[in-house]
Amino acid sequence: MKRLNIIFIGLARWDGRYSSTAVSIASELGKKHNLFYVENPYTLLDFLKFLLKWKTRHKWRALLTGFDSIRYQPNFNFHSVIPLLIIPINWLPKGIIYNQLHKLNNFLFNKSLLKIDNFIDNKEVIIINSFNPFYGNNLPNKLNVILKIYQSVDNMQESEYIKHHGPVHEKKSVLNSDFTITTSTGLLKKISKIKKEVYLIPNAANIDIFKQCHNPSIERPIEITHIKNKIIVYMGNICKRINYQLLTEVAKYFNNYTILLIGPISVNNSEIKTLMKFENIIFTGPKKPNELPQYLKFSDCAVIPFLCNELTADIYPLKINEYLASGLPVVSTSFSFDILSFNSMISIAENNAEFIKLIKKEIEHNCKPKKEERLEYVLENNWENRTKTLESLIFDEIKKR
Repeated sequence: MKRLNIIFIGLARWDGRYSSTAVSIASELGKKHNLFYVENPYTLLDFLKFLLKWKTRHKWRALLTGFDSIRYQPNFNFHSVIPLLIIPINWLPKGIIYNQLHKLNNFLFNKSLLKIDNFIDNKEVIIINSFNPFYGNNLPNKLNVILKIYQSVDNMQESEYIKHHGPVHEKKSVLNSDFTITTSTGLLKKISKIKKEVYLIPNAANIDIFKQCHNPSIERPIEITHIKNKIIVYMGNICKRINYQLLTEVAKYFNNYTILLIGPISVNNSEIKTLMKFENIIFTGPKKPNELPQYLKFSDCAVIPFLCNELTADIYPLKINEYLASGLPVVSTSFSFDILSFNSMISIAENNAEFIKLIKKEIEHNCKPKKEERLEYVLENNWENRTKTLESLIFDEIKKR
């Protein structure tokens, strides 16, 4: 197989605290190809906000000067690329000022891309843009780009921060790409209205990480060492996708259980404040993927308590394959077409009362053979197989040239 030069433009940080579709695919591609993961640029406002925080200090010189901005990350199989600081413009209305500053930001971003040229032997380059259409539409002429791919991972019109300007840029990215890949059936249908060359590559899991839940030597993490009762777990972004009324009812009904919520909190509303008052709810904050098996191992049921609306209709959640690989029974709301495709292996509720009833049922009927069956079911849903599908699409497209 030919070794490719791939510039992977991602919205997710490569060193983020939770699982990412972009980083997972980039890591797999990096095993065979020369891959450069260009993370989303920090703005001047971000820099001032995090100025005194240790976690960004190792990036300061790259952010301010561009020096030492390309670094090999052996744990991820790729070079990370830290773009220069940009101007925060998302708050601006559509118009001339936004357009001009957007061009300036892209100029700064492209300066970072040009540095990659020094690391490339064969000058042909493939661009993969994962859900960051603000960049990559106007690439430097010096880069010999032979193929452009765009990846849609969410409904941009329903994404709070990027919905203001994002949909316009995304349409341009789709039209400028040779083909687009999506992570869900709903997104496939939406994107295919813009351009025909679109393919479904669903989300997956790092199965090897979550198989560790079946290892009897794993010890309880500190947050739950004192817990003796049963545990209902949710892991992922604690955001506006979640049905907080449902979670409240679950916490009340299962008042002798522990509700474990693992992930960053990205909302600040009265519903979150209500949940924080429950003595049987534990918020752990974000955890790295390799830390999650410690929590799942000692849980009794995993849940996906999403709202059923336009925001969630296009989601194929990363966590479904991770839950099943861990062997846990899963109860979900019927929020998307893709979650319904798992109905032979998980319980799907149509309302709050049924959700609670199914949690109780799944815990009561769980057993070792069922745990093994769940793992077996998702063994093929790994990032290696998903990446092979993407590679096939890439090489088929190259052969057409």
